[in-house]
Amino acid sequence: MEILFPPNQATAFLNMSIVGFFLAFLYDLFKFKHMLFGAGFITLFIDDFLFWCFSAITFLFSVFILNNGIFRWYELLFCVIGFIFYRFTLSKLVIPLLKLLSRVIKQVLTFLFAPFMLLFKPFVRVFYCLKSKRLLNKHKNLIYRCISDLYPSGSEINE
Repeated sequence: MEILFPPNQATAFLNMSIVGFFLAFLYDLFKFKHMLFGAGFITLFIDDFLFWCFSAITFLFSVFILNNGIFRWYELLFCVIGFIFYRFTLSKLVIPLLKLLSRVIKQVLTFLFAPFMLLFKPFVRVFYCLKSKRLLNKHKNLIYRCISDLYPSGSEINE
């Protein structure tokens, strides 16, 4: 019986459950990335492929490191149990926290880059006007027309 169920099953259960927790958290990070940036079919396929390759490598290294390379059938089961336990418990808390974190990061970046956006807005407008077909051949009036679109009264230009 010791061949099928060795005496260190409790530590194997805890270790492989922690590996399952880690893999489920990694899955949540991939899922969160898809929620933020969107995912097309090819991107989703590549991300899923990378996740499963990383999961397999992590599982095999965990078996080698935590159990001296001795693979037992129940270790995969324990890893799946840890994965499922995380998905039904902590995942419901982690995803909203990640969403909150992304909102905070977006607000901080918006606050930090707002002065730069105000500085570059006229240049973007001039570039758009240069690119558009509505302004024709006169180069000296081109810049003036773009700037006059930004400042309709014209008084800000002369000062």
